[in-house]
Amino acid sequence: MEYADMYLSGSSVNFAHSGMREATWLKSSLILCLLLSTTIAEERLDIHIIPHSHCDPGWLKSFDGYYQESVKHILNNVLDTLSRDSSRTFNWAEISFFNMWWQEQSEERRSQWKRMVQSKQIEFIGGGYVQNDEAGSSLDIVINQVSDGHEWIQKNFGTRPRIAWQIDPFGHSSLTPSLFSQMGYEAMVINRIHHRLKGDYKSKKQMEFVWKASPSLGEEHSMFTHVLHTHYSAPDGFDWENYGWEMPRQKISDSNVEYKARDLINMLRARSQSYKTKHLLVAWGDDFKFANAQEQFSNMDQILKYINANADKLNADIKYSTLSRYFDAVKETTEKEKIKFPLYSETDFFPYADNDDSYWTGYYTSRAHSKSYHRRSIALIRNAETFYTMARSEIDKLSDKPQIDVQELQNDLVTANYVRNTSESNSDASQDLDLFAHHDGITGTARSDVVRDYLERMGRSQEKSKKVLKQSVETLLTHQGQRPPLKDNPELYEFSSAGEKCKPIVLTNSLGWNRINTVCVVSDGQSLSVWNDNTEVPSQISPVYLKDGDNVKEMPELNRNEICFEGDVSGLGIKTYFLCNNVKSEMSDVATVEIFDKAKQPGSKNKMMDDKAEMKIDNEYFTVTFGDKGFISGIVDKKSKKTYKVTTSYSEYQTNRGGAYIFIPSGDAQDVWNDMNQLHIFKATGPIMEEAILYFGRHNIIRVSLYNHRGTINERFISVKQNVKSSQPNRELVVRYSTELKTGTTFFTDNGIEMLARTGTGATQTRYYPMQSTAFMQDSSTAVQFTVLSRTVSGCTMNKEGSLEVMLHRSCHQDDGRGLSERMEDGAPVQNDHILLLEDLSLTEMRRQQMQLNHEHPLQILTSDPTEKESFLSKYRTEYHPLVEEGFPNNVHVYSLKYRDATSREIVLRLGHIYESSNANELAKSVNVDIQGLFREDSWTIDGITQKGLSLNEKVEKYVWPVDGTEKVSPLTDAILSAKRIKSGKQNSDEEGVFLSQDALELARKKKEQQEKLKHQQEANQTPAAAEEGATPREGNGRILLSVSDDVIIHPVEINTYLTALTPSAAFKQELVEKFSSSSTPVRPNRPVAKPQAAEPRKQQAQDRDRPRVDGKRANNVNDRGRLSGESGVSGNEVSTLFILTVVGVGLVLFSFLQLQRRRLRSYLACKYLVKWLLIRKIEGASQ
Repeated sequence: MEYADMYLSGSSVNFAHSGMREATWLKSSLILCLLLSTTIAEERLDIHIIPHSHCDPGWLKSFDGYYQESVKHILNNVLDTLSRDSSRTFNWAEISFFNMWWQEQSEERRSQWKRMVQSKQIEFIGGGYVQNDEAGSSLDIVINQVSDGHEWIQKNFGTRPRIAWQIDPFGHSSLTPSLFSQMGYEAMVINRIHHRLKGDYKSKKQMEFVWKASPSLGEEHSMFTHVLHTHYSAPDGFDWENYGWEMPRQKISDSNVEYKARDLINMLRARSQSYKTKHLLVAWGDDFKFANAQEQFSNMDQILKYINANADKLNADIKYSTLSRYFDAVKETTEKEKIKFPLYSETDFFPYADNDDSYWTGYYTSRAHSKSYHRRSIALIRNAETFYTMARSEIDKLSDKPQIDVQELQNDLVTANYVRNTSESNSDASQDLDLFAHHDGITGTARSDVVRDYLERMGRSQEKSKKVLKQSVETLLTHQGQRPPLKDNPELYEFSSAGEKCKPIVLTNSLGWNRINTVCVVSDGQSLSVWNDNTEVPSQISPVYLKDGDNVKEMPELNRNEICFEGDVSGLGIKTYFLCNNVKSEMSDVATVEIFDKAKQPGSKNKMMDDKAEMKIDNEYFTVTFGDKGFISGIVDKKSKKTYKVTTSYSEYQTNRGGAYIFIPSGDAQDVWNDMNQLHIFKATGPIMEEAILYFGRHNIIRVSLYNHRGTINERFISVKQNVKSSQPNRELVVRYSTELKTGTTFFTDNGIEMLARTGTGATQTRYYPMQSTAFMQDSSTAVQFTVLSRTVSGCTMNKEGSLEVMLHRSCHQDDGRGLSERMEDGAPVQNDHILLLEDLSLTEMRRQQMQLNHEHPLQILTSDPTEKESFLSKYRTEYHPLVEEGFPNNVHVYSLKYRDATSREIVLRLGHIYESSNANELAKSVNVDIQGLFREDSWTIDGITQKGLSLNEKVEKYVWPVDGTEKVSPLTDAILSAKRIKSGKQNSDEEGVFLSQDALELARKKKEQQEKLKHQQEANQTPAAAEEGATPREGNGRILLSVSDDVIIHPVEINTYLTALTPSAAFKQELVEKFSSSSTPVRPNRPVAKPQAAEPRKQQAQDRDRPRVDGKRANNVNDRGRLSGESGVSGNEVSTLFILTVVGVGLVLFSFLQLQRRRLRSYLACKYLVKWLLIRKIEGASQ
């Protein structure tokens, strides 16, 4: 009655004088009652049960251990169980495990699985080699591991994954949707976002949104994103494999099926309030579930059968489903009901927290040595793949020359068994690196024995990559059938005799532009010099100083000298220098060396650090000064004549709660290395570089260097190489770079390809972010930017205004309660190399992208046994440079140049724009690339170009999800953090913040299988769009065939992927015949390859983007839906009582839905009382 009184008190309408007969009145009242009942009733749910098993390729057990003990049994049992009932479905993600299992299966069982994939009973979701971490995995490894998985699926099943499945990484990067949108994914499922964000999104029905992650990429690169409501586990009480601490799950029988079914429906209906459509995705699985698949399905079958038999009564339908079926159903409803989704734009989901004091920001740095080792391994395999591709291309083109033993050359190149293995399961160099990208690998959150297994795999990968690189370079430097016998770069270049012998130093550059880098090697030679063919190059010799206890002193008895020189190598090129001993030299200089101590050592002749005037290093650009503690204290920019107060300091946070995942410091960090008796500085001055090497105690070495590189602007930086470790367990070591810049509270970190603004407010652990490779802060008042470039991922924050803090190493003496159940004690020192830039921000933003790639992909070095220089020059080639002189444009990076696999003749060429559209520099504009014009006319020609998706799938048109431009999904803000607790934000269990993936979670149940719809839409999704102007129309399954003469256009941060082949020009082919053929005539002296003529100037600017916008088939008009007719059959001059009642009823319905959703039952009863009251009034009026 309270709702009736609310709406009708004081009404002047006289319902008694409607002029309608009593029968008409009763009929109208019944219609109204029916209308209200139908409107207010819950919308019919369509529940999609997603059976899955989350299988970590290493965590508490090793990859092999998990496979043998769990995964192979899961896959065997799933196959058998699904074979018994075609209504059952399954969703599988990790190809690393699946590949192992596949190798063991008979043809019959393989055929069974293939049939289920074809019938869509089984679906590959995600489909990468692993489910990669998103904070620590580099862009290169994400592309590689997803491509390796997708290629395997395409080769064995002829299909591609449509939906990305990132349900366990600890936070989500904006790089992920940017890359995944280019890999052909149509939607993405994520899970671990900040618990307060999840609660906020649930309350606003924003658990599905369109993520426009990159401001540089167009609308077609946005990603429709679904956030799991309650982790990825089965609804609580509906996992019949639960072997945790809880009581065994109750099996389903006739006596309890109704209760359990209603329980599930109630839980899922509550979940559905967080989503905009009637469809509900329910993850049914957990870590390593379905080892007893029959038990799981037989129980759930009974619940689905009951719900579907009572679908009208329960107002719900339920079915086993796949992710594609779910998103197709959402798409259909979206179009039918004209639903629009909110927009989440230009940011990410870091940091992740599962309760207010548990921020998962420690794993950005955990196991820092492993992270660094992985990056070095990626750089090495890139070199191996690049030069293998060019070497094999030379050999492949000689198959028609009977005088050349091509097979022998191919065997020498180890074509099948090292980089792209096809014969040994899970043993190639690429897949060993893919495995570590897993979200419990590179994160440092696996147990110590599993970490050792990962390191052993990376070590094997490096050995294989070195072998391929060595033999590929040998092939490329072969001359008249003679191959140079090369070796890996040794720690020490030894000269065993006093004769005039030389050792080749062969440098390889896998990047697409020319490079000049300082190259240093250590030798036991005493009279050293460096030569390029017969021309000496400038070099600098410094004695190697080693630690002897707590002292630093020269160790002359070891005969160790470091010699440094400038290596100049063309893009994708090779160049040979010679390190010679006892050869007359005019350009080799011995560095001037000084040693400084803070505390006077007995008998020491070292200088004291109080003499500040001498504690500085210089080059053409900078003077770097050092304070009395040995750290950097200031930088003078000689070009601008500006002096900056810049200090570095090393500090440690203490903790008694943090672990592998969580960073929880106990107060602010305290300075370390305060014992001045342990501080020594070694300073060297010479023509190649000046440097100061700081030794602190027994384990920590910091090397600060300035280089003198003939005025090349890309060497205008300060190098800081740090080999450090935490002093003891429960210590977390950081370096702080403090300036006087007025930066406010904002700093920037990168996601691997773009920069994101970060805030420096809040508790320390809440404002730590992953730094893939770059962090900077800007002073807008002076347009000065301070930048740190790193060779490995680290955690990063702004300590205070103008101060960047980078975490270097951490070691924790306790577990942090997130499932690992082991201390994360790490005693391995880490080498973390930083480049510092302090200059006008326009200058930095012009060059930092290319500098970062140079930093991350150093020149690789090969050598051979000591030899006479002239002998080597006469037998072998010493250079290789396939590109025109200027190489690739400065804003285009060669992400990949490699064979598709060991047997394919197709070459994968990935070209990416490395600038963001927000960059004001001219290089940030779209660029036209003439791929053929990049190669010298006398070397390679491009034999056809086919454009593909980033993971080598066919390019397809993407559905454009309708967006409500007025509804924004909020990032993590102070307002959300300080809001009243929202219970629905809990992630994993009823105990907030506790990760119990085996036992955890909330509600779910299932309903009857509906007939599959939208087949025509799935086919439409694979229909290619019209070919772009200038391209040949696409063939077949969306293949884009480009004319070789066409330029390709690459937009900011976009990565284009092509399949092609390298064919030698006629002149080059004849040269190859001579190269690989033995000759009885005298061998002509090897001479440097002539510099090619400069190519025609390339177009550096592209026309404005002209990308056709995909028609998302949106509904026409929201107002067309559900409109009530105003016709009542009453004459125009009479008041229609039915019409008035309808208006009142609809108003009540709208009010109850918008304002009081949780009071629907009360609203329904109020409507019932309203009709009853009106009937009484009518009867009373009639009696009067």
